[in-house]
Amino acid sequence: NSAGKQRRTAVRDALSFRVVRRLQFRQSPQRENAVEIREGLAQYTGMRVAGQSAAQVVKHGQALRDSTDGIVRSFGYISGPLYGYLLDDATNDSWRPHVAGQTDLGAMLAEAMNITPAVERVDKLALRYGGAALRTAEDEREEVRQARLTRWRETLVEGPVLIVDLKLCTSRAMDTRHVF
Repeated sequence: NSAGKQRRTAVRDALSFRVVRRLQFRQSPQRENAVEIREGLAQYTGMRVAGQSAAQVVKHGQALRDSTDGIVRSFGYISGPLYGYLLDDATNDSWRPHVAGQTDLGAMLAEAMNITPAVERVDKLALRYGGAALRTAEDEREEVRQARLTRWRETLVEGPVLIVDLKLCTSRAMDTRHVF
């Protein structure tokens, strides 16, 4: 929610981390772009229609992130509105007609703000953003995830299995905040 040089630096840093992560996971751009367009921009639109300010969007994103086990399928609900509001500010709302099914909102924002991600500086940036503590927390989270995976495998694959005819199910709801 900062402005000027501080916002520009924060966006450049975030986009730098994003580029490096996407280089490590080659399938992520297509998959992530689709979720940000389909889910994230719908969330953004709802927030705009409701008259929420940029500060409210940031606060909502933080609350959503803090209330989930992970953001594997729900990240778009956080990033989509943030990209939308940043693009609104950077382009005077002129970005929307240029969005298509596989649009990369991060690349669109980088272009709108004339930012080049500083990929070569990511290690130094990680220090500024508490990278060591984040790595430790992520390693611990992965240990917990692996233990849960082992329990799920023992329960659902190696143990007795119940086969349910999904034609009989009438609910189509899914809570993406707790996907494992």
